[in-house]
Amino acid sequence: MTPRRPNPAGPVPRARGDRAAPCPGDHPTSAARAAGAANRRLSGDAMPLCRRFLTALLLLGLLAARPLPAAADTEQVFAHLFVVPTALADGSSALAAAAALEAWLAETYGGFTRLGAGVGGWKNETGQVETEANAVYLTTAPRDVSKDIAARLAGDFGVRVPYVLVLPAGAFTAPKGR
Repeated sequence: MTPRRPNPAGPVPRARGDRAAPCPGDHPTSAARAAGAANRRLSGDAMPLCRRFLTALLLLGLLAARPLPAAADTEQVFAHLFVVPTALADGSSALAAAAALEAWLAETYGGFTRLGAGVGGWKNETGQVETEANAVYLTTAPRDVSKDIAARLAGDFGVRVPYVLVLPAGAFTAPKGR
């Protein structure tokens, strides 16, 4: 504690009964101490840096947390994206084979989405780029069924190297018992 220094101007008169509030003139550092304490309370210097960091981190975590679906209500889902040629290997239309594929997808996996027509390209054995018109499909299943889809594309459409992309899709949850 700082020793009390006398006020060079002399004591400051107080009003009668005003003993609770110190007069700034009575103690030269009292006003500075009060102002410093108020500033510390406002700026948060009194709270350790570690505690402030942990508090901010906790609040950020609470804001970023999303309610997750209950494990009993959902199951892991795999999304399968694949292309189906619009023409068979011999050049004939693949409409009948595509209709059979769609029926098989609906029966086996509960449904499908035809995303639309596209054109795919690749380099053949001689280094030339080949292209073919195709349709893009999406289906989901509780396990990776890419080999089953690839076998169906090879057998029904004559595709030499089927393109089937599998995404373990935790974001795509389906109700159990689908």
